Amino acid sequence: MDVSRRQLAGAVTFLLATQGGLARAEEAAKTTVPQTIGRAVSPAGDWREAVVRELGRRKRYPETLRRAARKAKQEPPSGMTLIGFAVDANGRIVEASVKTSSGNAEFDKAALAMVPVGLQLPKPPFTLPTDPLPLSVQVRFVGNEEEPRTSD
Repeated sequence: MDVSRRQLAGAVTFLLATQGGLARAEEAAKTTVPQTIGRAVSPAGDWREAVVRELGRRKRYPETLRRAARKAKQEPPSGMTLIGFAVDANGRIVEASVKTSSGNAEFDKAALAMVPVGLQLPKPPFTLPTDPLPLSVQVRFVGNEEEPRTSD
């Protein structure tokens, strides 16, 4: 699969929402893992990027909104939804909910569809500070942006 970081930038923003747990894991990794080409290698940071990539692949702009905008000869609407979810020590999503609504049920539904309970994400490379580990994803839908393309 080939999804560029640029395509995912703005599509999905991963937020630290672990009461400092993930931040502590990243900080520990920076002090114990050697420098590579001027930046610290962080297993927690790499894991976060892998989660962002996986969620970015699952993001879909609601087609009903795109069709309605085309029919009305308008720009498709934009919106942002904050999704909260929790992963267990194996990387499986065990709960998910809308934390902050976009104000549009279609955007909220599409954002929540990105993190279905039971979805297997990459396994965290560190011991979880809490199990399950609570995380948040801010999902931005921009009607005139193309979806990230993937190739298998």
